[in-house]
Amino acid sequence: MSLFRLSLACLLVVAGAASARDYTYSDAHLHYVDFFQETAGMAKLLTAMQDNSIDHVMISGIPVAKKWHEDEPKRPRY
Repeated sequence: MSLFRLSLACLLVVAGAASARDYTYSDAHLHYVDFFQETAGMAKLLTAMQDNSIDHVMISGIPVAKKWHEDEPKRPRY
């Protein structure tokens, strides 16, 4: 077996072992509401965190609310 093939085989074994690890993530912070002070709810948030292996967050709101002129026909999407 050539040195290249042996090196490639070793690399694949190591890469396979690394991808089999069970990773979890911690988010530095998470805004529970959007700029309109609305949210999908805590149950949906916790489910999304569990589905994506996020186990620690610092949850906060947003201290500002976006406003738009009352004569505008549509609410902005930001």
